[in-house]
Amino acid sequence: MKERESKYSKLELYEFVKEASIYLKSQFNISIDIDGVISQRRYSELVWQRSLVVLYLRIMRQLDLWTIGFAIGGRNHATVIHLLKRAQKTKTSYHVMCVLQNNTPNVIELMRELKFHKEKVKEIQDKLLTLRKLIPKNE
Repeated sequence: MKERESKYSKLELYEFVKEASIYLKSQFNISIDIDGVISQRRYSELVWQRSLVVLYLRIMRQLDLWTIGFAIGGRNHATVIHLLKRAQKTKTSYHVMCVLQNNTPNVIELMRELKFHKEKVKEIQDKLLTLRKLIPKNE
């Protein structure tokens, strides 16, 4: 079988896996062992982490199955498909998938906007309290 060339270097693919690890840690507090994900070890914890990385690379990076397999230690596309199916079966992975598909950056932007409006409401409430103090009470 002829070896296929990737349009990404091994270093770029490693950076993609590292990016997935950082994202999953920041958004879901899930620690990913990058070297373990790339290794040939098949411990259940590593397989689960590997499936989350595959999910991230497929949804957020939109990489093809072959490139994802190459990024996670030279696996073939069938292994990547299996990991994607596995990720859909576990509750945490399914939650991660839903968040990724709903374009998380937009959710973060909405949260920032909500915080901004809460601060504005707080400012208005403070001004109203100040104005109430200035109005004399009728006794």
